[in-house]
This record gives sequence, structure tokens and C-alpha cells, in this order.
Amino acid sequence: MKFIFVFLLVSFSCILVEPAGAQTEAPTSAEAPINPQADTSPPPTIDANSPSNPPLNPTPSPSPRASRVAPRKATVSDSDSSSPIQLGVSAGSSFPLCVGAEAQLTFADHLSIGAGYGFMPTSYSQFIGRMVGHFSGQSIYGTIAEDALQTASAPRVSIDFRTSEFGWNIGVAAYYFSISGQADIVNTIQAATGIDLTVVRTLLASVGQDPFLYSKGNLLIGEAHLGYTFKLMEHLGLQANVGVAKILNASMTLSSNSSVVDSNATVQSLYTSAQNQLKSILESDGITPIGSLLLRFTF
Repeated sequence: MKFIFVFLLVSFSCILVEPAGAQTEAPTSAEAPINPQADTSPPPTIDANSPSNPPLNPTPSPSPRASRVAPRKATVSDSDSSSPIQLGVSAGSSFPLCVGAEAQLTFADHLSIGAGYGFMPTSYSQFIGRMVGHFSGQSIYGTIAEDALQTASAPRVSIDFRTSEFGWNIGVAAYYFSISGQADIVNTIQAATGIDLTVVRTLLASVGQDPFLYSKGNLLIGEAHLGYTFKLMEHLGLQANVGVAKILNASMTLSSNSSVVDSNATVQSLYTSAQNQLKSILESDGITPIGSLLLRFTF
């Protein structure tokens, strides 16, 4: 009985006093706490220079409204350069037709329409006379043409197609000349036309007048040219053309400035024959090369 009591006492003492290792045993996964303690390890280091890591404090990008550039105010030159119609003026010489000036309207920098006025110097009419004599093979034809153009002036219209304000151009022009002159009856008119004008000369001598006839008329001359405009400065250029001109239509009247002679029926008939012959000479052989130099300014 005493032995049994001692055994129970020892067993009860073992239950009350557990080994130290039993208290520190790690719980199993099934016995893990629901809210484990936070990880106390130090946070990772962020490299600000790494391309994979954005900057901690990025610079804010400007708003679209702030990034817009204020539009530049339009200037007078901007409006002029974009204008579909430009006004220009030119002045110079178209040898051997005239010296004069012209105003032009240019549409979209390419099509130019011009109108102007010019007169024919004496040296120009002499050159035309030589050209008529050359192309006809009859020097007397050149003389009659030169005599008929002693005074000549004309309005001029032109149409040109331009590659740009300064550059190549190709075009046509027309002149309507008012002409006047005088010629010797026998040595010039009779020799050129082959019409016997002895009656006219005799009548003029009877009234005390020199043997000359006076002519008045009109010439329609057409021109075709090719040229280039060289830039001298802003809006100012030098245009050089080469081409050919031809008398397209001629009308002429002859008179002696004597009512006594001009009223004679025979004389009037001779005048008509001579006028028709002169018209034919000018229209068939009135051709000449031309060269132009023009100063051209565009507003």
C-alpha cells in the first residue's frame, strides 16, 4: 500500500513539471496562428537611376493647354505671299517692236495677263525694213516697210505662263500699231508695187507739190516668246525673252494731201491698187526675230 502511494505521487509530479523543450516546440502548419506577425526584415533598396524603377517624385508633365505655342500673328508679307492674284509692272524694250511699259496680273504665281503701251524708235523700224527686205528677197520691200513705219505706237496685250515669280516663262503677245510715213512716188511706191504712178506725179507737179505720198494705217503684229526672269532682289527681276514676231494684218491708205489730186478718179484707182499691193507685201514678208529686256516688279 505504501508502495502504491509513492508511485502515484511520482507520476503526478511528472505531469506538473514538463520538460523545457516541450514548451518551445514549433506549431505545425495546421496549428499556425491566423494573424502572423509582420515581416520585420528591412525594405528593399530602390535604385533611382535604374530605368526599370520610376522616379520617386516624377516631374509633372505640362498640360496640353500649357504646351501649345501661341499662333504667330499674320503679317502683311504673309498675306501677300498667299494671295492668289498679284499685281506687277514691267518696263523695257522689245527689240525691234517697241519701248514701253506694261501692267500685269498674275494668278496663282503661274498665269500672267498684261496690258501696256509702247512706241517704235526709228532704229527699230529700220531693222524691221531690213528684215522685210531679207525675207522677201526684194530690198525695195524693205524700203517701203521702213517708210511706212516712220511713226508707230501701239497698245500691247500679253499672256504668259510662268514656272514661278523668278524662272522660265513662255507666252504670246499682240500689238496694234498706228503707223504713218511718207514715200517717194516713183522710186519707192511704184518700184515696190509695179504700178505706174506717173499720172499722180504729174498732177502733183502741176499743183506745186513734191512727188511724195503719205500713208496712214494699222498693223496687227503677233509675237511668241520664251524667256527667263532673273532675281535682282525681293520682288524685282530682270526678264529676258527671245522669240519671233509676224505682221498678221495690215491696212493702209495713201494720199497726197492735195484735194485736187486725190479727188481725181484715176488717182483714186491707182491708190487702191497700190494699197492692196503694200498690204500683201507687209503681211507676207513682215516677219522678224525679237529680243526683250524688261525690268519686272511684283507687289
